[in-house]
Amino acid sequence: MWLLAHDLALIDAEHHAAYLESSNPRNDARYRSVGFEPVGEFSYPGNGPVVTTMWRLPR
Repeated sequence: MWLLAHDLALIDAEHHAAYLESSNPRNDARYRSVGFEPVGEFSYPGNGPVVTTMWRLPR
């Protein structure tokens, strides 16, 4: 979580939005806790994971 907080501090300092892709649903609550909202999902062919795309508005 330290790396995420560090990167978000840099992004926030520039007032930029942030985007991420989560392939592990267990992490989605962590991302929501720092302001990300799910905006879509896709899955890889075959038995690939479902990936949730998430967006965080500029701060």
